[in-house]
Amino acid sequence: MTNDSPQYFFDTFLVPNYCDWDTDQDNIRLAMNAAVSANQMADWCLIYWAMRDCTKIGNCSKYESKKFREHLASKECNDFAVIHDVADCYKHLELTRNDAKVSSAKAVSEGSLGWGEGGWGEGKWDGGPQLVIHFDNATKRAFSAPMKNVFEMWNDLLKRWGMSSQSV
Repeated sequence: MTNDSPQYFFDTFLVPNYCDWDTDQDNIRLAMNAAVSANQMADWCLIYWAMRDCTKIGNCSKYESKKFREHLASKECNDFAVIHDVADCYKHLELTRNDAKVSSAKAVSEGSLGWGEGGWGEGKWDGGPQLVIHFDNATKRAFSAPMKNVFEMWNDLLKRWGMSSQSV
């Protein structure tokens, strides 16, 4: 494994950041490290595959980061768009993109979800404290659900691409 491959980034950054957060899911710092790593994994995949086999990345060139992220969100995992926005908010504090579902770093905070809030079966049962994403459209969701879905997406893609991914 070379240090320019998606597998390298996955094993060296995403897996440890994800595992650290998974053992302490209420820790906002660990959550943001996991989200940023899950988002940046897209850049590593884009550049790596653009030079080798662009069919693996929706025929995007290495200069089409936005197009590749849209491809991931529409073809692989809708929750990638959520994690991308969360990570981007922590990078820029606020987003002005029209397509952002979350536009402020304040949108992820400790809270709870009441009956009928969030996705069915997501987050802590009975509204216990957890990290909650407050979307611009006034809906809420447990951070844990999209984070886990995006991690699984990367794990599955690495397997599909013939790279030996770790299972956590």
